Amino acid sequence: MPYDPRNVAGENISRVFQEVQTELENLKKLVGRFVFLRGDQFIERSNQDFGAVIAEGRRPGFALKTDRSVTTGVPGTVVETQVTIDGSAILRNMTFICEGNTPAIVVAATANVILDGCHIVKAEGEQSGADDNYVTVEDGGYLNVVGCMFHGAQTTGYVVYNASPHHHHVDVTGCVNRTGAGHRHVTVVGEVP
Repeated sequence: MPYDPRNVAGENISRVFQEVQTELENLKKLVGRFVFLRGDQFIERSNQDFGAVIAEGRRPGFALKTDRSVTTGVPGTVVETQVTIDGSAILRNMTFICEGNTPAIVVAATANVILDGCHIVKAEGEQSGADDNYVTVEDGGYLNVVGCMFHGAQTTGYVVYNASPHHHHVDVTGCVNRTGAGHRHVTVVGEVP
């Protein structure tokens, strides 16, 4: 059979695409097993050690019920409605929006949660009542907020509200609070107004 350079080029290109696909699969494993792209519904897929990456874009809230879950956003990940957490979870690098005066995040009495590097936002000009909060921790829940920013104006109510009288159940460390409101039953370390 005579030599045909088109066949060789086609074989090489096919092999290159296969290698690129293999490398993409390997990179995806480093990012996380579950990657939720824009428009994908966020659903926990295991009972323990669930890990997910949520791509940029606006999306509805979700519930986390598993133990030892880690959910990470990328720049531009915005969660527009309430997130509820019943298990033990770490949430990173996302923007959470309060829908009206509904808290953006609720930590259940059974939950242990870390918020890391997140923005929690209430729209400017929202009327706030004495019971309105950005984050609510039910009595018995535990929360550690690290390196987060709170945005929007709140004239009454609290930013992080701990229903338990035990300050050591909730800790806010190294955060920026731009709301004008304080926290309730929370240990605060190094928060900047």
